[in-house]
Amino acid sequence: MSKKNGDKARFNKEQKKKLLRRKRNLMLRQSLTNNAVGMTEAVLPSPGSAPLLIASPDGIDSEAASY
Repeated sequence: MSKKNGDKARFNKEQKKKLLRRKRNLMLRQSLTNNAVGMTEAVLPSPGSAPLLIASPDGIDSEAASY
């Protein structure tokens, strides 16, 4: 009898963990997609804006180095 009840208790604990993990992952994915939408709008330059200067690891701007 205890073997059966032990399995049942372990199953219930594992099931709770799975459900909480799924819920946590769902919330994380939703927050990331919401942030990604906001970030793409903020990062994309407008058509009349100046060109972006991107710093390389050695500290020289990629557009400035081509002059």
